[in-house]
Amino acid sequence: MGERASLDPARTSVLIVDTQNDFLSEGGAVWDLVGAGVKETKVVEHLVELRQAAQAAYTNYGFIASEIATTKEIGGRLAEATSG
Repeated sequence: MGERASLDPARTSVLIVDTQNDFLSEGGAVWDLVGAGVKETKVVEHLVELRQAAQAAYTNYGFIASEIATTKEIGGRLAEATSG
């Protein structure tokens, strides 16, 4: 692989868009095209590492759907607002 990237936390955002259904799931729309590469390069494992590192480094953290449902303080209100 290449060199590690150097990121300035003051000028960096991490955005992970929902890639599970079409790209990272067997049977997804493009799995036949990307599946071998996803497994070989450990994309899922690296996305988890990236999310964990970003969460540890930054205080402004967004939520994923499963976290919204299980977070008491905001979960109830967000779940109600988005379930309509």
